[in-house]
Amino acid sequence: MSPGILDARFSPNLRTHSEYQRFCFDAATGLLRQHDYTALAMGGWAKAAMVILEHSSWNGIPYSSLRRGTPRRADDTARGGPVIIEIQIHEWRLMSSRQEAEPLKG
Repeated sequence: MSPGILDARFSPNLRTHSEYQRFCFDAATGLLRQHDYTALAMGGWAKAAMVILEHSSWNGIPYSSLRRGTPRRADDTARGGPVIIEIQIHEWRLMSSRQEAEPLKG
């Protein structure tokens, strides 16, 4: 196994993209750089790479603020496109399980 690589197996009872997923972390910062999975809801052929393009920080907590999902090549590297999904997070908040969500202002 390579440094910074976490191969994960999730319980079939847990609703997630696929049972087997790979998380690639930057060895220097510990931040997630890529999340590989198969989008089984689409089919076993839907091998995806979610590449983290930007990280931000909120109250000292780092998070991936911009990520882009593309198909993966046979060698598991991300293709440059087509872009299947792009997620940009502008605001978020941490709540206890007893709090009710209030709309974000902005």
